[in-house]
Amino acid sequence: MRHRKVRGLKRKLSRLQRNIQENHEDFPTEFHNGYWYAKIPVGQTFLMDIQHNAQIKQSLIHTLLDEAKRLVELRVDERMRVAVLLDFPTLWNSELLVFQDEEGLQSFMRRDSPHQKCGFQSLM
Repeated sequence: MRHRKVRGLKRKLSRLQRNIQENHEDFPTEFHNGYWYAKIPVGQTFLMDIQHNAQIKQSLIHTLLDEAKRLVELRVDERMRVAVLLDFPTLWNSELLVFQDEEGLQSFMRRDSPHQKCGFQSLM
C-alpha cells in the first residue's frame, strides 16, 4: 500500500510534542474517580491521514511514552501510577493517565463492557 504524503509532518509532530509538554508542565493535582487523563492533542484528520503509516504512528506513540516517563519523574507519591492508553488502529482515543494509587489503576482496568477491555501495563 502506498502512503499518502502528509504535508507539514515535521511541524505537526513538533507541535504535538510541544503541546503535550506545555499541557503537562506540572504533575496533575486534580483527580476524578481516582485518576486524571489527557487525550492525545492532535486532530482526528491528521490521525486518519497517517493511519497506514507505521513510522509516523510509532513516533506519536514514542511521544506519549516519553511524556509518561517524564510524569513518572514528576510524581509526588511513589504509589501513583502513570500509564499510556493506546487506541488502535487510529490512535484517536489514546491518552495519558495518572492514577492516585494501584487501587485506582485496578478499578480502571475492571471494565464491564466488552468494548472497554484494557490490555494495559503501567509505567509505575
